[in-house]
Amino acid sequence: TIGCPWFRTKNVPRLAYSIKRHNAEGMCLTSWNTTRIDQLKPELIRALALTAYYSWSPDDCDLEHLKFVPDAITEGAAYWNKVKFPAVTVTPVKIDGGLTGGNELVNALGLPDGTDAAVIGTPFKNYRGVTFDVFQKDGKPAAVMLRGVASGTKGMVNNGDFSPGFGINGWNLQNAGKEDIFETNGVLKIIAPQDKKFMRAYQDIALDPKKSYSLVYKVKADVPGTARVWLYSGDEKFKWDAKILNSNTKNTDWMVKEVQLPPGSGSVRICFSAEGAGTAAYYDDIKIVEAGAIKSSQTVGTSIDIPVDKKARVVTFMHATSKQILEEDMAGMGKKFANSIPGQYIIVYSDGSNICIPLFYRVNIAAANDMALGRDSDVGLFGTVGYTTFLNIPTFTWANPYPAKTITSIKIVPGNSKDMSLLLFGISLD
Repeated sequence: TIGCPWFRTKNVPRLAYSIKRHNAEGMCLTSWNTTRIDQLKPELIRALALTAYYSWSPDDCDLEHLKFVPDAITEGAAYWNKVKFPAVTVTPVKIDGGLTGGNELVNALGLPDGTDAAVIGTPFKNYRGVTFDVFQKDGKPAAVMLRGVASGTKGMVNNGDFSPGFGINGWNLQNAGKEDIFETNGVLKIIAPQDKKFMRAYQDIALDPKKSYSLVYKVKADVPGTARVWLYSGDEKFKWDAKILNSNTKNTDWMVKEVQLPPGSGSVRICFSAEGAGTAAYYDDIKIVEAGAIKSSQTVGTSIDIPVDKKARVVTFMHATSKQILEEDMAGMGKKFANSIPGQYIIVYSDGSNICIPLFYRVNIAAANDMALGRDSDVGLFGTVGYTTFLNIPTFTWANPYPAKTITSIKIVPGNSKDMSLLLFGISLD
């Protein structure tokens, strides 16, 4: 008998313990998923690390006392030789006001009462070579802490503005290769292939069936083809057999369109495609809005401006969200955070232009108590406090598309959930 734990976190140590106890043959991690390390989902990376560890250490089967973040170990080892933007000259960004420290910060991180916040100031260097000076308040580690504010908008669609550096993360691609669908100048561009195969980019969004919503987006198409948006309105389990809407556009100039979703929709699948061989369709500023809500991407709430006045080829953030209630079931996790936007960073340049960097849960940020790393996150500060409580503060490196421009300031904007605070511990420029 060989034990196959799948990717449920608690399955792994329990099964490893039973296998040793009953002298079974061993462990084998199985999953119907890609094995490419750059495409593995966080739950599979964690399962790989845990299965490797408990296969050799089946007696140490208490997850509560695990002294490492399994995702961090695996991703760090896997990507070490594929480092992008290795650090050359690292300059920390300083900030004076608007910082939170002490017990308030300890509570936000979910650490035991009485924990000294100094643990957050542990010096470290991530595998890109970036070092951090954690923000200080009264000589002790602190963070910019902005509590999310419900703004009336249920949730921005992931990568709805296709900011440079994010690509098409958060979207699913059907029958699409790199030459078929891509982002250019912050816009999603889909080219219908000559062989007329069906191709689309799509994403599932959970909704409140008691509320009414509309999809708002910008679109244009190269004639004589058509840019088509399909909306599948399903139930909360994402079964797509309910109602179907579509919206066609043949305009060669940008236009803003709004499509009202059917009442009682528990979810929506948004699909973008181009029809007509060789036709190019362009999409931008995509969002879901509640009926009567403002149709803009502006987040309502207090923000903080951090002066910079330097040039940089990359900007690295050391950040996390406040402690969250995490589901062991990954489908439950996906549903729970489907519409949670932890916040935004807005890079302001000296010529008056700016770029918005949206934050997405388990993509480029996660909760401080979450064992998972997002696919755009790097290993940062992690471990256990008092051998009982996880602490996981990742880093996120953003490639500046305009390195010749001076960055005047970075605006830190809160997210859209009052139960999730954005915690920013440090910024480094390179």
